[in-house]
Amino acid sequence: MRIAVAQIFAGPRAAGSWVGVQNAFGNVSGTVGPIITGLIVDYLGGYAYAFAAALAALGALLWWALIPEIRILDI
Repeated sequence: MRIAVAQIFAGPRAAGSWVGVQNAFGNVSGTVGPIITGLIVDYLGGYAYAFAAALAALGALLWWALIPEIRILDI
């Protein structure tokens, strides 16, 4: 399914490049996320389920608002 979304944004010829960009952002967030989480835990003194739920809701809202409809492409 990742390739189908990449073809929507970049077309069939550049889909591989778009998937590479998606993976790069995923890897950067996987590296930076734990560091930021540790700083927040140190600053606030603990984890909060509301914080995690708010981030999950924000991510779902952004996905819904920014990603266009996924459709089958005839190649």
